Amino acid sequence: MLAHLAQQKRKRISGAAVMTQGADYIKEIASIAKAGEMYREAKIKFVAETFHKSEDEVRAAVDKALEVLKGGNGQNKSPDEYQKRFQEFAAQPSHVRGSRFKNFLNFANGCGIDRETVEKQLRDYDRKLCKVAIVCAKDIKPEPVKWLWKGWLARGKIEIAAGTKGDGKTTLGLSLASTVSCGGKWPDSTIAEMGKVLIWSGEDGAADTIIPRLIAMGADLNNIFILSTVTERDGEKRPFDPSTDLAALEDTIARIGGVDLVIIDPFVSAVTRGKNSHNNAETRQGLQHVVDFAEKHDCAVLGIHHLTKGTVGRDPLDRVTGSLAFTALARIVLATVTRKESESEGPPRMLLRVASNLGPSGGGFGYDIEMTILHEPAIEVSRIKWLEEVEGDAHELMAEAEEVKDKSDSALAKACEFLREILKVGPKSAKEMERRFADAGHSEKTIRRAKAELKIKSFRNKTTPEVWMWTLPEHEPF
Repeated sequence: MLAHLAQQKRKRISGAAVMTQGADYIKEIASIAKAGEMYREAKIKFVAETFHKSEDEVRAAVDKALEVLKGGNGQNKSPDEYQKRFQEFAAQPSHVRGSRFKNFLNFANGCGIDRETVEKQLRDYDRKLCKVAIVCAKDIKPEPVKWLWKGWLARGKIEIAAGTKGDGKTTLGLSLASTVSCGGKWPDSTIAEMGKVLIWSGEDGAADTIIPRLIAMGADLNNIFILSTVTERDGEKRPFDPSTDLAALEDTIARIGGVDLVIIDPFVSAVTRGKNSHNNAETRQGLQHVVDFAEKHDCAVLGIHHLTKGTVGRDPLDRVTGSLAFTALARIVLATVTRKESESEGPPRMLLRVASNLGPSGGGFGYDIEMTILHEPAIEVSRIKWLEEVEGDAHELMAEAEEVKDKSDSALAKACEFLREILKVGPKSAKEMERRFADAGHSEKTIRRAKAELKIKSFRNKTTPEVWMWTLPEHEPF
């Protein structure tokens, strides 16, 4: 009896060892199949010796594994579950695929399918469904641009409002939303057609910022909707993501009876994940779903965007942060600017029409940001106060507003007089000059301008070459 039990125990141990060895063998075969060809033969020989197999037997197993990895028609096909999941994944819009590709790839790898094969299968899937349509120009009926705000916000198009920190870009966008929601007056005093607005903000809270500002600007909150969460298939909720979830808005938009204006703040968040917002081609691809959304729902999409720091004076289109595709895709590009000196003539802030593919460019409207108090509960909140219309080229208007002028018109003249007085007796060292004009309160920028104005020369001291000297042209020692 004891001998029989011992024999059964030995069989169980032996069987477990075989099963363990089998699992390890399969792992090694998969590893060889995924390895480069230059290492494959050496690994086959090693596995054959380790698991007491012939090299031909190992090679045959590797070949079958390669068939699976390449999506071949051999006996070791991918599991039915992979095919089912692949069809579900491939049927998703491209921007949804981009956000979920990593998870699907992990699943595919678990089925023995590598990245290259998955990408090829997706290309083949798309190619089969792809159909190119051509339309005879004669069959296309001309139609006018449909405006939400004539000249400024077009239906079915993307518009961008770009500015720097402190310009009140978000508040300005909410002012436009308020006007649409209640059928109020645009800054040019024309009357807006009442409509519905969708707002997505990745930077400001709805309850403590967006809603109070809308109330302060007279919005009809019944016509404004805040995009908040998305419920996944498994019931899990997550924040709305404009880079992946615009297509999922179909039923929601139908439920509220359509939409007239969509505000995305910041607009860069709408670029499909994985796309480089500084690359022209990738940005175009990453924003195509927004273009399609605007056209399909006949709504204006206003993207709140940024101007790059340190670009004052440059062409406004070149100052928009990121790829040029942002301004190329937008049919109208707007810019906000804050006047640097409050004493200067003109409104403290301006909304300017930098470029338009649908009408005239240039001009704009002045505005200011004022604080007010809401009651029940008491909340201090900012709102936009629209001012007079401004005329002129947007580039020139921005340059004039952002120019930091000297404290008096005679600053340059005073600096020239200061330099002439010191240098009239002869050359002086650059270090001494820098110290003296700093003590006199002249800015470095003004001194540089005065130096250029007087054509002051710099040269090395002959006795001490490491010392630089400044001199008036008439005292130049050579």
